[in-house]
Amino acid sequence: MVCGCGVLVGLCLLARNPVARWAGMTVGSIFLDTRVEIAKLEIGWSQITVDGITVFEPAFPDQVQFHVARVAVIPSLKRGFSDGVWLERVTVDQPEMHLRFDQHGNLLSVFPERSGQASTNSPLTIPLQYLVVNHAAAIVHQTGREELRVKDINLQAEFSDAIVARAQVPEVLSGSIDFQCQLDARTFAGTTKLNVLGIELDTEQLASLPLVPQVVADHPSTASVTISFQGTHPPGDTDLRHHTVECLLSARDMQSRRFGMLCPRLDVEIKQAAGVARVTTHAALLGGDMQVNASADLNQFAITGEMTTTLRHCNLHQLTQHVPELHELAVIASGQASVRATWDDGKLDFQGDADTELNEFQLDSIALPVVTARASTQGTFCPGKERPLRGVVTGLFSTTGLQLSQLATRYELPEIAGEILASGSIELPLEQLTDPTSYHAETHARLRNFAGFDMHVPDSEISATLSEGIAAVESSGLSLQDASGKMIAGVTVQAQASLGDHGRMDASAEGHFEPSPDLIRRLGLSDIEPQGRLSCHIDVGCLLTELANPRAWTASAAAETQSIMLAGEKIGDMQLDAELTKGLLTASPIVVRWRDNECTIRTEGEVGDAISVCAEVDAPDWKLEDAGDVLSRFSKSPLPIAGRVNVDGQVMYRQEFTAGTRTLHAFGNANLEQAVFARTRIGDARLRWLANFDGLVLSTSSDDFLGGRFDVNARVAQLDWTKTEIDGTFTDVQVPRLVSMTRQRVPSTGILEGGFRVTSIASLSDLTGDAWMRSGGLTLQRIPVELTQAHVSVQQGVARAGSDGEIVGGRFHADAQASLTALAEFFAQPNPRLAEVPITSHFRVDNLPLASLAVALQLPRETRFLGGTVSAAVLRDEAARDGRHLATVTASVDDLRWKHAPLSDRITAGLVVHPTQVELNSVQGRFADGNLSGKAAVHFVGAPAGRFDFIASRVNLRRATSPFGADVSGSGSVKIQGRLGHAITGRADVTVDNAVAAGVGVRQVRLPIDWTVTPTSKTVRWQCRAGTASLGGGNVRIATQGSYAHSLNMNSTIRVERVDLAKLMQNGSAGSGIVDGEVILRAKQARSPQQLVGTYDFEMKNIQALEIPVLDQLPKMVSLSPPTPGRGQDGATIHGRIGGGLVHVDEIAVHQSNIQVLVSGQATMQGKLDLDVIVSTESTSPTDQLISMLDSPLMLAAPAPIALIAKANDLLKDRVVRVHVGGTAGTPTLRLQPGKQLTQDAVRFFLSNSFGSAATQVANLRTTSQLR
Repeated sequence: MVCGCGVLVGLCLLARNPVARWAGMTVGSIFLDTRVEIAKLEIGWSQITVDGITVFEPAFPDQVQFHVARVAVIPSLKRGFSDGVWLERVTVDQPEMHLRFDQHGNLLSVFPERSGQASTNSPLTIPLQYLVVNHAAAIVHQTGREELRVKDINLQAEFSDAIVARAQVPEVLSGSIDFQCQLDARTFAGTTKLNVLGIELDTEQLASLPLVPQVVADHPSTASVTISFQGTHPPGDTDLRHHTVECLLSARDMQSRRFGMLCPRLDVEIKQAAGVARVTTHAALLGGDMQVNASADLNQFAITGEMTTTLRHCNLHQLTQHVPELHELAVIASGQASVRATWDDGKLDFQGDADTELNEFQLDSIALPVVTARASTQGTFCPGKERPLRGVVTGLFSTTGLQLSQLATRYELPEIAGEILASGSIELPLEQLTDPTSYHAETHARLRNFAGFDMHVPDSEISATLSEGIAAVESSGLSLQDASGKMIAGVTVQAQASLGDHGRMDASAEGHFEPSPDLIRRLGLSDIEPQGRLSCHIDVGCLLTELANPRAWTASAAAETQSIMLAGEKIGDMQLDAELTKGLLTASPIVVRWRDNECTIRTEGEVGDAISVCAEVDAPDWKLEDAGDVLSRFSKSPLPIAGRVNVDGQVMYRQEFTAGTRTLHAFGNANLEQAVFARTRIGDARLRWLANFDGLVLSTSSDDFLGGRFDVNARVAQLDWTKTEIDGTFTDVQVPRLVSMTRQRVPSTGILEGGFRVTSIASLSDLTGDAWMRSGGLTLQRIPVELTQAHVSVQQGVARAGSDGEIVGGRFHADAQASLTALAEFFAQPNPRLAEVPITSHFRVDNLPLASLAVALQLPRETRFLGGTVSAAVLRDEAARDGRHLATVTASVDDLRWKHAPLSDRITAGLVVHPTQVELNSVQGRFADGNLSGKAAVHFVGAPAGRFDFIASRVNLRRATSPFGADVSGSGSVKIQGRLGHAITGRADVTVDNAVAAGVGVRQVRLPIDWTVTPTSKTVRWQCRAGTASLGGGNVRIATQGSYAHSLNMNSTIRVERVDLAKLMQNGSAGSGIVDGEVILRAKQARSPQQLVGTYDFEMKNIQALEIPVLDQLPKMVSLSPPTPGRGQDGATIHGRIGGGLVHVDEIAVHQSNIQVLVSGQATMQGKLDLDVIVSTESTSPTDQLISMLDSPLMLAAPAPIALIAKANDLLKDRVVRVHVGGTAGTPTLRLQPGKQLTQDAVRFFLSNSFGSAATQVANLRTTSQLR
């Protein structure tokens, strides 16, 4: 091409006109055998300029092969004739060359061929002094690839006594190239330098460029490369051994997209001097270090070289972690190898050794044994001979012991012990590498000191050998023994194959298994207590040349069971004999017998160009009662099931080896007949299946399922269970029959109907489906619950559920939502926190009538007078997913009433539910014009514990008690505080102000009560030490303590201090006077009010006796002396007992002026009276004889003579009257008892109070003097 350009330039010099341009294009086209175009040509006396030279591709006339923007030539005719330098300077601007290749890398561009060989005898003369090339470009094209364009190439060269040249490529693959040389023009002695700087290699980008194999993109990798080369050339010497060469290749950050950083630094140094070549390589490889040193002496006739390689601590896990099968494997590799070789007279002698150690082996966090290996080779290589390679390769390997205890720790198994060791050797003759019969190898795997699960395996070994063309594998007999040394299982394996002509492979295996009592106990199978023995034997044989021909295989297998027992149930002995001969597979039927039930399995097949197997299963008339009996004994819970099941089916499979096709056809039926559960008839059902490789269809249905019907269908496309579609419906299912299956006595009515559809069940993100259900006339425990609609849907990995309905006259609505993937990830955590469960939900019940709820829950009849409605809402929103709480609850009671009397318009409560506690943040509302408030918290870590604080303040007692028929006015407050724990302790402060009950006015009541409730013992204890009530101008002090646990224990004291009866009643008292006294009540293991006991003792002053209830009826029956007020001496004493459900009145003695009343008897707790009343009457009879009685023995405490008592009764008969009071306190009945005698105490009372204190004192003085 250069010569052609020179011809063109010469023609232009001669022509200097457009004809020269035309001639140049014509001659150039003929010389180059392709189309040539010249845009412009100028010939001056000192310079020739040619613009737009274009050479087209000979094979592609429209494609440019070479283009030059401008060529400027300065000729030098004078020097040409004198020195042969005809051109002083040639400047070439923007030359551009195109190279084209097809998709296979074949060159499409055609270049002119040289017609002859240039002579090399004459000295080289360069007819040019200066050559300058500016902004040159080279473009490489390949079909289907991006073009590679290298541009802005600059060249400066000077040709004189020395050749000095420099070429620069400023940008190629993000780097640059700089070439320099300085040579003697005659001897070519000098230096050459090449620097390649900052080349960035990216295999993905390189693969898109021309001529780069596509395979380099299979493992995307990057690296930064720098090359420095320098050569020193002796004069006139073409023997490269005499040249001095230094080359340094440096690569940085060699990394793979898949494996990460492989080698951050690689340095290769190549040197040659004085005929000796050396290569030194150092690399930081996989976190370790690799070093290679090689040298060769090229000066000797017998060239000798050697190479050593050292590898230290390379972490191969950086590679294996990205391989799915090996991602858990970690290993550190170290090793060294050395090779020496000598090339002499066409023969290569070599010798080498390698030592390798693999340590820090780990697989799935299990430390594997250290592997050490050593290999050596020695031999010769003589090209051209019949057997050019001779020698031998030998190798050894061994491992330390794999400690089996690591497996137990890693997989959380019971502790096991023992170790596995391996070792082996190999020897290969190099001259017979293609002849396996010349190989010799052996390996051994040893199991030592194995023990675990209270079992052990005697030391054993598996050996594999290869020698003289015979490969053999043999076990020494593996056996498993329990702690007592009894053999549980054993297996023996032998295999042998001849690798020579007509070689044959034969193998056999034999084993047995028999559980021992100790093994059964260790496996926790004592409940089913398996017993029996399983034995099997198999033989396989075939010519090695017929391994691919299944019809040439012969095999036989035998298996049998003996005395099998499961859960005390005997399973009949089974035996299987199978043979494979000439491609026919035959097997004896397997008959499974249990009780009176029998199942038969028949199998046959054929093996050849295809394998086909047909199996039939027939299990007629199996009794469900038998299955229920065994399951009942096994679960220790009755399973009352009955009925019969018939099962039959066939499976046919065929695999075409040649065509690669396969077919499957399976079908069958299972019929459930007369099924009964817990004496509840379930009905009949049918199950049908049909399967092939297009899919599996399962369908089951029943027209009599719990009184209703169901249909379920499942379709598995392409036998890919991940694409299963399941749908079903059920209608008219009787709820009572469904409930009775649970064996719970729950009164119920109603029917259920619903359906479901599910697809893509394998992936949570792809799972879709929906389900629905509704009820009709449903009641549970006589509580009406009507499901209007319940539904569940799954779409795009999100599950949504909701329901609507009615319950006890109220409405409820519920909905929930969760991501299935988030749920799966949540429950896959080792310790998931319930508060962070990724579910949002909302439940609400509205306007639930309290009266209906009381009836539905069968609460006491009194609670049915409650009126009002209850509403509640439970909410778990996105804000709850931060783990601070589970849900918030709000509840309210509206329009609370009792017997239509309003108690409260609205009471609300707000709760927050946490995983370990429930907080009642507030109770707010109004009750009987009073305010309700409170809060509480209960913790559930360990035993429940917490606190509570409730207040009802300024409650209007009239509104609070009027619904219950009581007439109480005033206001009251209750404050209850306490703590929850093993025992519930607290304090109740009860306050009542300005109360009036049944006409009794009470200014104030204060009751501080400390109490304790122990739930475990169901015991309640209380104590009130300072209770007070202010009424009637006085005080009542109350002290009580006690406990209740199935019976009552109590001690209570009530002290009355100066209570004025005239002030007691709001509208005035029926009597008057001031009362002081004490009531003591006690109970010991009392179970009814009749078991309460106690005493009472009162003293009354300034009373009006005949205004006291019951006594106010006496003037209507007898004539009494009109009362006259005493002078501070009018009063009464009352004392008695309580017990046996009665109030015993020992004595009520009333003495007011000239009226005396004496009462004794008893009354019931219900107010029934049985009293004897003795009252003094108006009388004008003489009193002399009565006065004489004052100093008689009657007035002494000692018993008086009966005659004296009779005389006193006779003297008093017209002065006192006896009356019996019966009836009730509200309606007493009075009856006279004229003939009844007075007791000595009654006589003494009336004598003492009839004559005043002065007479009594006189009588007492007489009595005293007489005694003296």
